[in-house]
Amino acid sequence: MADASAITVDELLAETVRVYPVLYDKACQDFKERNKKELAWQDVAQKAGFPSGKDAETAFKNLRNRYTRDKKKIQSAKVSGTDTQSVVDAKLKRVRCTSF
Repeated sequence: MADASAITVDELLAETVRVYPVLYDKACQDFKERNKKELAWQDVAQKAGFPSGKDAETAFKNLRNRYTRDKKKIQSAKVSGTDTQSVVDAKLKRVRCTSF
């Protein structure tokens, strides 16, 4: 059984990206600055253990897409009233760790 305090790659990536609002916050003054984003992605890659900034960016986009998809599934499960509590519980855990 894995240690409860062990952090997953997804959680590490989310926490590392959270430090750089230029990567996700459209209200950030430097959001459209391509060079600053590239430098930030390189830092994220180094801290999260990815080979390159592009790999970290791709992994984050996949994580964000999974988060959005799971969030929609949770909302539809709550609306339909189906007995999907175990699915909802598992997906809520992921949603909580990646919500910004």
